[in-house]
Amino acid sequence: VFSDRDLRDDTDAVNRVNHTLLKGLRNDIEIYRCRDLIDKAPIYQNQLRAINKIRAKYSDLLLEGTYRDTLDFVNENGSVQARSFRNGSSIAVVATLFGGSEQTTVFRVPGYRFREMEGIGEYKIKDAKDGGKSLSLKKGAIAVLVFDKEGK
Repeated sequence: VFSDRDLRDDTDAVNRVNHTLLKGLRNDIEIYRCRDLIDKAPIYQNQLRAINKIRAKYSDLLLEGTYRDTLDFVNENGSVQARSFRNGSSIAVVATLFGGSEQTTVFRVPGYRFREMEGIGEYKIKDAKDGGKSLSLKKGAIAVLVFDKEGK
């Protein structure tokens, strides 16, 4: 298990906290190099609170599952950063947008069907052709899409 060791204040906190969820990192909170409390970094605190709610909701995948990087799914737009986690018969795809104003991609997870999703920020999901899911994200948004193995 790896942790982030460089997020110490509100500097680009939304993207940096999103990065920790995307890559399966645990948060190591050390505000101003351990000289203050997280209350002094409200953007970091709020984003971490929101991310931790998602992490707790999908802990079976995001904390106990296996980090699979870009395996198990197809992402049609490389501007949208996405990684997967697998546990048993389920897969979580975590997607975020670090740059630009808005991007749309289609995710396909062969042999799996979409179950649900949760996110933070501005995002929209809809059905795509061939059973995929079309996801639009604005900068700083993050979403977790959960898929279950077909026939289970």
